[in-house]
Amino acid sequence: MKSLGQINPEIAQNPVTRLLQPLVKWAAMAALGASLSGCVFLAGNEVAAPPHFGKIERHSVGPWEASVGYNNAVRVGQTLYISGYAAEGPMDRAIDEIYRAHEKTLKKYGLSYADVVKETLYARDIEAVKRHNDKRLAFYDGRFPSATWVQVERLYDAKLQLEVELVAAIPLGK
Repeated sequence: MKSLGQINPEIAQNPVTRLLQPLVKWAAMAALGASLSGCVFLAGNEVAAPPHFGKIERHSVGPWEASVGYNNAVRVGQTLYISGYAAEGPMDRAIDEIYRAHEKTLKKYGLSYADVVKETLYARDIEAVKRHNDKRLAFYDGRFPSATWVQVERLYDAKLQLEVELVAAIPLGK
């Protein structure tokens, strides 16, 4: 196999090429590894992921999820990905409604907000979220996840004001 410098010495001298070449090699190796690991499809909604990931479990809360094409929560090994709950109305009520709904999903897996490691918040009015952040903070009880807050023009339904998705770490043995 020839190196890039052997194929075209001019390209190999380009500083951008020199910076990107290790990344391209890494991406190629990652793609090869993913293709070699393979997945086995089981009956229903379950997929047996490669052994280093564990089984994939999907949890729905209503029939509308299938029509849109998502699940409320997906567990992959020791990680729980919870889809965004959304709410309309005044921001203080929307925050309370969303975080209580997430709390129910966390409890289904034997978890609490202490297990949440990532939060992504999409708001139509980020300033309103900031004004009512005390409502959000109360759910975490001082153990905050990493978080990203984004103001958006619109959510799935035009009436919705806020949507929050979570990622939680599941302790070993659960």
